[in-house]
Amino acid sequence: MEPVVEVSTGSTFTYLDAQGNKQTESFMYSPATGDLPASIFLGYTVGPGSNPHDTGTFLSTNASVQVTLTSDPRVPSVEMQRTTAEELYGHALLYLAGKPFKHPDPGVEELIKALHGRYP
Repeated sequence: MEPVVEVSTGSTFTYLDAQGNKQTESFMYSPATGDLPASIFLGYTVGPGSNPHDTGTFLSTNASVQVTLTSDPRVPSVEMQRTTAEELYGHALLYLAGKPFKHPDPGVEELIKALHGRYP
């Protein structure tokens, strides 16, 4: 049976580490200022360990593929569009297909660039 894909928003995402302990990480958004580029970490996808390419270091907290997107209202809509496409049609879809799904796994970067290219 294929895992369900759960999508949620928030300022953090939760996962199980390799020892099965629940961990929480924060998303980050800092807009570009002067000579400094934007710093962004807006979404993350974890799975239940059913993908053969899953190293088991970041696992979902249940039997689902869990996609979490930032809820930071400062993030421009085009960045949220890119992030949503990347997480759902990049990482989650590759996970469900049993293919490499993380940065910098082979083929992932190319797919993500193609998805980002669909948005201005």
